[in-house]
Amino acid sequence: KQTQYIVVLNANNLDMFAMLSLNYSTEQTDLCVVMKEPVMDDFKHSPEKPNLPLYSLQTHVEDFVNVCCCHVWSSMIL
Repeated sequence: KQTQYIVVLNANNLDMFAMLSLNYSTEQTDLCVVMKEPVMDDFKHSPEKPNLPLYSLQTHVEDFVNVCCCHVWSSMIL
């Protein structure tokens, strides 16, 4: 296999997912977010005025990156 894909669905928003692609032949890694509809970022998320689709996207990407970093870190110490 020259390219592997890891796809993680967002349980809070099934209209989007995060995808990590690993290309072993070119040694390239890409992280992307695929969405059914673009997130409207007309206003930023705040507790007083929540933008739930934007917040869901942001937290999903943050969690996905944290899991990837944790996996890399744990594989380095074992």
